Amino acid sequence: MQIYGKADLHSTMYKDLKKGDVFYFLKDCKEFLGKKIYMRCGHTSENSAVNLETGICYVFDDNEPVEIVEATLNIKQKK
Repeated sequence: MQIYGKADLHSTMYKDLKKGDVFYFLKDCKEFLGKKIYMRCGHTSENSAVNLETGICYVFDDNEPVEIVEATLNIKQKK
């Protein structure tokens, strides 16, 4: 998966994300490349998010600082 986008100019707390928001945790990495990118969901619990590279859902602490990412999803046709 290739993820393109840019980060917003401000960070927020995990608890303030809406379902569908795409984000990364500020503690994960100092550079944009290599960050673990997640999308807030809520199917399994209210605090769950899916890792967009692995597809695995995790539950996180409400007070973790995150950076929201403006993302574009490109769907490729199967060959």
